[in-house]
Amino acid sequence: MPFLITVLLLAFNTLFAQNATLPVHADNNIKTAAGNHFAPWAKIDTKDITRTRHIWGKISTTEENKLFNADNSNSLLDALIKGVDEGKITAYSAKDNHFAMQFKQVLTKEEFSSQLVDIKTNHSKIIGYLIKEDSTFLSSGEAIVRVLGIAPMSKVTAENGTIEEMPMFWIYYPIARKYLAECPASNSSTWDDVFEHRYFHANLTENL
Repeated sequence: MPFLITVLLLAFNTLFAQNATLPVHADNNIKTAAGNHFAPWAKIDTKDITRTRHIWGKISTTEENKLFNADNSNSLLDALIKGVDEGKITAYSAKDNHFAMQFKQVLTKEEFSSQLVDIKTNHSKIIGYLIKEDSTFLSSGEAIVRVLGIAPMSKVTAENGTIEEMPMFWIYYPIARKYLAECPASNSSTWDDVFEHRYFHANLTENL
């Protein structure tokens, strides 16, 4: 049954993500590294919102998500690390996985560096990315799906000796978008393009 629910959620969110009409802010002429345009999100009027669903997603580094593979010369992990190191984006603690609790505790430089031991030189330890997103339903019948956070995932050994998949740190995507729009993911797309146009496959669920 959980597998069926996950499949239904995936189909449901993909359908709305493809058909939702996202209004574009007038300031849409910011050039990105890939030559595309950065379109800031328009504000959603709270009186038009009928309900919001919080969704988790896991993006694996498999064949269907080639851009997220470790051997991508425009690695997302490299872009995130560089952005944090240069102070362009902020890394948050991933210790608490409750949906409402991310983006509360900013990692210090030392804490952030401790998350990257052996990772910078061995990207194969990154097994995927955890995302959190909101599906916002409007009175007009539209549904707007927006990514809120991105977290690289790696395998770690727990105290009891078991191997677990854990997020390393969180990036708050709405603020990081402008930076990611300057980071190429391929010859024709930036990392902002990848998330905005959903150039990925993810297993979605309402419960992590």
